[in-house]
Amino acid sequence: FICICDQAMAEDNVDKPNSIQQASGSGDGNIELSNSAAAHVSIEEADVEVDVVGERSQWPYGPRTHGSFAQIQPDKDLDTPLPDKEKESWRWPCPWPATPLESVGILFALAIAAYAGALVRVYTKKLNQWDGWTYFPSFYSEVIGTMIMGFTIEHKKLLEQNHKIVYQAITTGFCGSVTTFSSWMNEMVVLLLQIDTETLQPVDNVTQWVGWFTILIIALGMPAAALEFGRHLARMSPWSDKRLVEMEARLRVVKGREPPELQPIAQKWIVLEVVISIVAWVIITFLIVFLTAYYKRYDLLMTCLFGWVGCYIRWLLSPLNRTFKHFRLGTFIANVAGTYILGGVRVAQELDSRGDIDITPLTEDVFAGIGDGLCGCLTTVSSFALELYTLSLGGTYIYGTVSILFSQVGLIAIRGPFQWS
Repeated sequence: FICICDQAMAEDNVDKPNSIQQASGSGDGNIELSNSAAAHVSIEEADVEVDVVGERSQWPYGPRTHGSFAQIQPDKDLDTPLPDKEKESWRWPCPWPATPLESVGILFALAIAAYAGALVRVYTKKLNQWDGWTYFPSFYSEVIGTMIMGFTIEHKKLLEQNHKIVYQAITTGFCGSVTTFSSWMNEMVVLLLQIDTETLQPVDNVTQWVGWFTILIIALGMPAAALEFGRHLARMSPWSDKRLVEMEARLRVVKGREPPELQPIAQKWIVLEVVISIVAWVIITFLIVFLTAYYKRYDLLMTCLFGWVGCYIRWLLSPLNRTFKHFRLGTFIANVAGTYILGGVRVAQELDSRGDIDITPLTEDVFAGIGDGLCGCLTTVSSFALELYTLSLGGTYIYGTVSILFSQVGLIAIRGPFQWS
């Protein structure tokens, strides 16, 4: 940082009145800037890692998120206009988070990833079945998805710029589809709605609430631990963001030269990725249709097809996450809407099991596709856990509490009258 300041002074011949006059650092990590113009120097742009502890960093320019890097924010009272890069970051997000060509590739790549995520989630439910009972069926899928998410986001600098289609397929596609927020919420609310069929009274209030809190703690704690474990594994990779930042800083400090900028890949490689995505989608879709028809597993066919729709809707909602600084609106809408839809499907299935309505086999397959496919891929725990990790401390509690309360209250209103009747 001091080298950057000295370079700025040398270029300005130390004669300009608004130049940086002095930058000094102490052993505890505090850095004092004598001129407010120094606030325009960005640590993120310099790619220098800063060790930060706690909610607020030791930098005197405001709070930070829970990430590993801090950025000096420009003083709002300065007359100097903001750089174009920062102006662009605060514009209303475009409904298409990629170029038209990349959007085509992402559409088909998300389909392949949604197929894989939905099928993995359906079959991992059987791992938590003992003696005919199912205990927290989405446990393993949540752990797998968040761990892969943690590993992938540590390679974001390389993947998102040069291989956006692959990055979206792994994070939004597979990780978002293999984890499900709606099943977690429905598993919790079922414990609160259990009643004795003879007395029509709750089974045991203490047992119900203990079970509710147990699932809440496990479903919040294990994905968070898996996310951190995935990030820890990624640090051993030579292409991780941390390694790239360390190499850039080493070139600046030791070698005395600027590292080469990471250039975006040529257009022909993006076209190649799009073509591969389309061809792979055609082949995999044909295999799924053929195998499900051969084994008469039309419920899995519906799960894959509806899962693609849910995953793509969630990707389209992702730009809304930039609407508020401390609240991820896009993920919130996807999670709550998918939870309510799944609650309605579960009500219809319960009424059918009680003989109140008659559902045809085709309708049962469609309900399976809506529940495991549409709702399972529309809602996500991997992104939810990552957002809780990256938001500020206050934003984490507000966002997490509002998401869970909205889902639980809505599910009680949807499923309660039919369960208690």
